Amino acid sequence: MKRMIAAVFFCVILLAGCADTDKVSLVSWMQNLDAEQTKVYFWSMDTQEEETGETELTPEERRKLISILSNLSEDDITWNRRLAGITPEYGFHLVAGDGDRYINQAGAPHGQTEISFEKKQWWIESSELFEFMKSFLEAS
Repeated sequence: MKRMIAAVFFCVILLAGCADTDKVSLVSWMQNLDAEQTKVYFWSMDTQEEETGETELTPEERRKLISILSNLSEDDITWNRRLAGITPEYGFHLVAGDGDRYINQAGAPHGQTEISFEKKQWWIESSELFEFMKSFLEAS
């Protein structure tokens, strides 16, 4: 019985450690984005721009987004363990050297935006990011 309790305790600690490691990796990824090497698009269910429904951000808008992301900390990120949330209606599509990432509308208690990273969903709590994202809705 003691071994079983110890095994369960070890698994809980291990899983918590993996989430923390992934959170650190996500923050590091955001802080190391290069505005000149990253393409960024805004997408919306309401926008029918081109075939993809995506509008490319200007270099100035791209730099602003990368600046917002690079100033986020681990305290701004929460693992969405239960994959709770809504179907997003808009967001950013980032194309960086390591592939595509989406930062989307979330509507969650721990963040109004979310990102998928290391096979996990993460809420991002940043009113500056959310307001910047919403500004593209008003422009379209």
